Amino acid sequence: MAVAKKEKSIQQRWLEVIVERGLKQIWVADRAGISGPHLSNILAGRVLLTHENIENINKALETDFTLPE
Repeated sequence: MAVAKKEKSIQQRWLEVIVERGLKQIWVADRAGISGPHLSNILAGRVLLTHENIENINKALETDFTLPE
């Protein structure tokens, strides 16, 4: 029986990029125009993502991640 592989969330993908590049979350938050605690909450999935935050975080990280459909 094959087990379906769950797609990574946009937050998990951002976290991977942050870790791989050795970035600090506060640096990403500053570039995205949001507070450090708010970015932490976004990455932990504690707050809903807005289109604006997705756009700003993608811009800060130079990524083009979208929400799964």
